[in-house]
Amino acid sequence: MARIGPYDPSLVTCSLGGILVEGFADDSFVTLEQSEATYEIVVGVDGQAIRVFKSGSLVWNCTLSMMQVAPVNLLLGALHQLDKDAPNGAGIVPFSVVDAGGTTQFATTTAWISTPAPITFGSGHNAKNWLVTAVDPSVLNGGN
Repeated sequence: MARIGPYDPSLVTCSLGGILVEGFADDSFVTLEQSEATYEIVVGVDGQAIRVFKSGSLVWNCTLSMMQVAPVNLLLGALHQLDKDAPNGAGIVPFSVVDAGGTTQFATTTAWISTPAPITFGSGHNAKNWLVTAVDPSVLNGGN
């Protein structure tokens, strides 16, 4: 018998630097990806193998897809500009994504906007994709 589980995208919350991120675009609106594999395998000439922890695996690339008209775009732009203008990492902030209807949780105290959303004008809606870098997050990749 098939198991049917609930999913409600309105229960996914996101916060960046104390900013409640809302006004998400349709389809995939938050993507969280580890930048590289956790381990690298190294095999010697005699076939002996070891796995090596990759410190780069502590870095995650995150994409927030916002509606073009979402007011939060202005706040995210201001946070990015603050980071560029102020010395000593003023734009390094806490970041979290939580699915309150499921078990997925992602949180770090060390994140920043690495690439602002491109400015796009067209004949229809264009999502604004903000790229966030997150370091050493606590991740529970659950589900519903």
